[in-house]
Amino acid sequence: MDSAPFTRSVEAVLTTYNGRKYAPKITKSEAADIVSATGWLANSPTRFRNELLSRVRVVHFPKDATIYRIDDEPLGIYGLVEGQLRIELDVFEIGEQVAFIAQSGFWVGVSSAIYSRKRSVTLSCASPSTLLFLPTVEFEHLAIDADNMRQFAKLAIENNDMIRSVARDLMNSDIRARIASRLVAICGGGAIRMGHRSMPIEITQADLAMVCNISRKTANQELAQLEKMGVLSRAYRKLFVTDIEALHRIASGNFARVSARQRISAPASPSVASSIGVSIASAL
Repeated sequence: MDSAPFTRSVEAVLTTYNGRKYAPKITKSEAADIVSATGWLANSPTRFRNELLSRVRVVHFPKDATIYRIDDEPLGIYGLVEGQLRIELDVFEIGEQVAFIAQSGFWVGVSSAIYSRKRSVTLSCASPSTLLFLPTVEFEHLAIDADNMRQFAKLAIENNDMIRSVARDLMNSDIRARIASRLVAICGGGAIRMGHRSMPIEITQADLAMVCNISRKTANQELAQLEKMGVLSRAYRKLFVTDIEALHRIASGNFARVSARQRISAPASPSVASSIGVSIASAL
């Protein structure tokens, strides 16, 4: 990351990664329009949104770049403009694994900023990604105002809601519904409301298997069935969700039909679900 001091005049910075410099492909104004239309910032008061956007810088990372790792110092908060992010965490007795794939409008790092503690997840790029970066010093300036701090608290709550959905899905014994629910979450909660019927997802079958806590073989079998149903199509290292509404029906309908006994008979290990929930909760 470019270490030059931040000023309000900075529109974008060159991001240095593995010796190469990467420049954002969109302007700060274009990036602001995108994050103002979806996710947490879209639902924030105009005054707060404008003040935050006046203090961010635009950064770009190549595919598979690691933005930060577990135990890194908290340098600030990131908001995803374009691309996809992997959130990887260290799960008790399992090790580091992909827990979530984030889409445009997702903001991460608020807990580390609020509590001034080291990162407890690894954040990397599933595809070339453009982000807005709010340095810690700018976050602290904004957080002096109680109304602004309330907006950051809302972000923490939204991320906590996402965590609960991850834990809920992992406790679902209906594997197809579990996969469908995770894919809907990856597409983003606003995808259906915004009228999107299709969306590409940069995720390998191995990563999806980890996100859903199932074997790669099982993931492949279920994806093949979903492809036959016309819900998605598969390509190398990516999926194309071709009918988000149908996928949502599979996620919610199948889960509703599973009996209480079935829900607890064959879900992911409760310790895994709770470990993932606690790990992400302490990090986002």
